[in-house]
Amino acid sequence: MAAQRRLLLAARWRASISDGEQLSAELSPGQYSVSETVPAGWDLIDISCDNDAVTTDLNMASIALTLNGTGSATTCTFTNRQRGRIEIHKQTQPAGAPESFNFSGDLGDFTLQDGDSNIRMDLPASRTYVIQEADPAPDFDMTTISCHESINLNSTHTLTTRTVTVALDPGELVICTFTNRQRGQIEIRKETQPAGAPESFNFSGDLGDFTLQDGDSNIRMDLPASSTYVIREADPAPDFDLTAINCDESTMPNSRVDIPTRTATVALNPGESVICTFTNRQRAQLNISVDVFGPDFNTMFSFTTSGGLSPSNFSLHDGETQSFSGLIPDQTYTVNEQVPANWVLEEILCSSHRRCVKRAVSSSRRSRGNPLTPHSAFGWG
Repeated sequence: MAAQRRLLLAARWRASISDGEQLSAELSPGQYSVSETVPAGWDLIDISCDNDAVTTDLNMASIALTLNGTGSATTCTFTNRQRGRIEIHKQTQPAGAPESFNFSGDLGDFTLQDGDSNIRMDLPASRTYVIQEADPAPDFDMTTISCHESINLNSTHTLTTRTVTVALDPGELVICTFTNRQRGQIEIRKETQPAGAPESFNFSGDLGDFTLQDGDSNIRMDLPASSTYVIREADPAPDFDLTAINCDESTMPNSRVDIPTRTATVALNPGESVICTFTNRQRAQLNISVDVFGPDFNTMFSFTTSGGLSPSNFSLHDGETQSFSGLIPDQTYTVNEQVPANWVLEEILCSSHRRCVKRAVSSSRRSRGNPLTPHSAFGWG
């Protein structure tokens, strides 16, 4: 606010007056001077007199004149403007971040941490002050600048330049808060069952395109927080199936996964670290072979299948193999043999690699045990 003090000059006196008050006196001819002691928190901005013979000195806060006895009145007004106050506050998301943030501008250079403030009192009013925060990247993003003004709402700010321009009115208090949001981290990991599979798996989405093998990870740091990131794995069929997506979140468990679309949607919170593991289970392979003991090695052995095996029927000679690949674990598949005349099914042998051999002998040569049922079921756990 501005205080105006009107003085009708008196001889020798010392006095104090408030805004709008005046002092007056009848003076004899002679030389006179008046000076003001400007109080703390105020600036003398003008001295005006209605007599051109008065000499004013704004820097010295004084006037001087000579009265010649003509009986005219002289009025001088001293105008004072109250200084203002600016406070710069710092907040971070999440609260309590230990990093320091640098500022520059018309209030000088200073550094603030979360919860700190820089208070500048007795600032000359009716002028603007520019305060800028240095770029907090790559660890933080400037998200808001808000100013509380006790008189007029005429300050402005620009987020892209991290700048506030305070138009400080007389006697005003302006509090501006700079809020920085900490960036986060997302890590995508790949696991296979069984471990150590050499195949590569392709990913796409908001983290870009990348490829992982078993035990690999893709780490993306300094990601803008309070954003959603979608990561999708390409269909690993026919050799693998995606069986699980597990996300470990350091703050709030608000990410979502969708196995059918092989997608993780990560809601990244400020300062958060999220680790999502995509687990792929390798499909199996079944090989059916015929091993013949007998004089007729040209006999054809016929088979039928169920459980989704294709082809649904096939035939083999001695030493031949029928392979079925891309078989889903935990599912049962059945192979049945139509044993030819004059032959018996001796045994069915399955190796650890799921290769099953049907051993047949002619009825004239079979000499031990009971006939085997010509049916085999295969399952993977």
